[in-house]
Formats: sequence, structure tokens, C-alpha cells
Amino acid sequence: MLKLNPKQSKDRPILKLNPKPSEDKPVLKLNPKPSEDKPVLKLNPKPSEGKPVVSKAYAKRRKSRAFILQTLYQLVIHWRVNPQMTALERQECIDLAVEYTQALKGFAVADQEFYTEVLLASLAYQEKFDLILEKHLDRPMVLITAVEYCILWMSACQLSERWDIPKSVVINESLELAKIFGAQDAYKFINATMDLLAKVYHEPTHGD
Repeated sequence: MLKLNPKQSKDRPILKLNPKPSEDKPVLKLNPKPSEDKPVLKLNPKPSEGKPVVSKAYAKRRKSRAFILQTLYQLVIHWRVNPQMTALERQECIDLAVEYTQALKGFAVADQEFYTEVLLASLAYQEKFDLILEKHLDRPMVLITAVEYCILWMSACQLSERWDIPKSVVINESLELAKIFGAQDAYKFINATMDLLAKVYHEPTHGD
């Protein structure tokens, strides 16, 4: 069960964005502080210049997508390290990841309802998503980074389960996440794969 009012804990996982000196793109690295034994993904990318101003509601939902990625990323990292987790252990892992994410700076001003809805739907949708993804990938699943996998996972879920969100919005938001949190050219892979996945689903007709 998702915890709605968690207390922040210092021993939660942290996924840090540590860009290389020669690059301006952030790269996700597991690099916990000596006093901590779990990873944190810092969700405070620098604002890009020249981009159009978006509504407050849209901005809040965009923040939520970044936090959903944060939570899923933590889960995938732990699940890949320990693929033999029991159902109870997986649920405990989910609770810890959600608790930590909800305690991060900026979560309070994000669209928390959207975060909860899409996260729960993504978790319920994972098995189906994996089957669809494997069918349309141009490479083995093991070659997809955790960030790329999570972006595709949450985006495919929105295409499948959230007909109130236009396909173009889901794709554009997945590209934004890839540009901010993925490797230098991750957005190219995300763009090509999302185009294939979008063809699996019907075209939504309602606005975001």
C-alpha cells in the first residue's frame, strides 16, 4: 500500500545525478554518501532557456512524472540486484521507495493525485508492459538502462490506461524525462520506441 504521509528517513536509497565535467547532460549514478546505504535521484535539473511557459497544472503534472520516475527507478535498481524477492519483499521495497520519494523536496507542490494514480497503474501494468516491450524492442531487455526502462514503462502505462492524456503529450513528456535524466542520446532511443509503442494503442481523443 502506498504511504501518503511518510516521514523522511536518512537511510533511504538515493540516486544522484552526477554529470561528467565534459558533458552538460546528467547521468544517473548510484553513489550514496558514506553515511547512507541507499541511493537518491536529485530532481532539480537546471531550467532550459527558450522553452515556452506552461500552465501551473501542467507544470505540477510534469513534476509528478519526474517523481514517478524516481520511484520506479529505485524499484528497478533493487529488483535487478535481487530478482528473487518474495511478493512481501517487493511490496516492502515499494513502500520504502514511495516513502522516500514523497519526502523529497518539491513533492508537496507536485500533482500528488496524478503521481499516485500513474504509479499504481504502472505497478499493476508491469507484466503486460514487459511482454509488449520485448515484442517491439530492437535490442535485448538486458541492454536497456534502468532509466530508459522506467521512462518507457510509465509512458506505456499512460498510453494504455490514461485515455484522458493525448498520445503526443505522453511522448513529449517521455522525451523530456530522457533528456534530463537519461544518457546523452537516450532520448533518441525513447523517441523511436515510444513511436512503436504508441501504435499498439488507440489514439486518445481527450485533452490532458
